[in-house]
Amino acid sequence: MSAAVRRLADGLSGEDREHVAAMLLALRSEGIAENRILAAFEATPRTLFVASGDRDRAYDAFPIAIECGQTLPPPAVQARIIQAAAIEPHHKVLEVGTGSGFAAAVMARLAERVTSVERYRTLAELAEERMASLRLGNVTIAQHDGLEGYARFAPYDRIVVQGAVGQLPLALAAQLKPEGILVAPIGRAGAEQVLTRFVAREKHIDATPLGAIRMIALSPGRAAAL
Repeated sequence: MSAAVRRLADGLSGEDREHVAAMLLALRSEGIAENRILAAFEATPRTLFVASGDRDRAYDAFPIAIECGQTLPPPAVQARIIQAAAIEPHHKVLEVGTGSGFAAAVMARLAERVTSVERYRTLAELAEERMASLRLGNVTIAQHDGLEGYARFAPYDRIVVQGAVGQLPLALAAQLKPEGILVAPIGRAGAEQVLTRFVAREKHIDATPLGAIRMIALSPGRAAAL
C-alpha cells in the first residue's frame, strides 16, 4: 500500500471536509434522510477512489472516469441505490459491479458482511487495496461474472446491482433470502433506467419502481484482460 493511499485513508484535509459537508447537504436535498447512510458517506473518503488527477472533483455531482472504461457514479446516485436496499446491521449483502469500490466501502459500514464481484481484475485489485487501507475487514472482493451472482456466500439479505440491466437477473434473484431485497436499474444503456426494488416473496417477486436513474450497462462475463 502506497504512502499516498494511506494518507488519503487516514484523514481528510480542510478543503475535503468542505466538500464532504456540501455533499451531505446535497444528499439531504435529494431525499437521502437516513442518518446511518449519511454517516457512512461522510466516513468514506471519495478521494481514495479516483485517480490522483481527479481528486479535486471526487465529490462533484457527475460521473468520474476510472480504470477499465468504467465510472464512479455521482454520490446521489449511489446513495439512492443504497437507501433503496434498506440495509440493516445484521445483513449479508452482495454487490454486483464493484467499480472503484466506493459503494462497497459505504455498505460495509452499514452491513455485517459485503461481498462485491467485479468482472475486471484491475478494478477488483484496486478495490481490495482500498478496503485494506480503510481497515474494512468485512468486505470480500472477487473477480467474477456478477450476473451469475456469487453462490459461495449465498443466500443474501440484500443484492445491489451497480449497473443497468434489461430485466431482473434471475440467477441473482435465486440467491436472495426469503423477504430479501434486490435493487437494480432496469432499462437499456444510453437512456434513463428505472431504479427498481424487488422483494422475494414465498412464491413470487414483487417489483416497485423508484424513479428514473442513469447508469452504464452491466456487462456479462469475466474480462479476459484488465
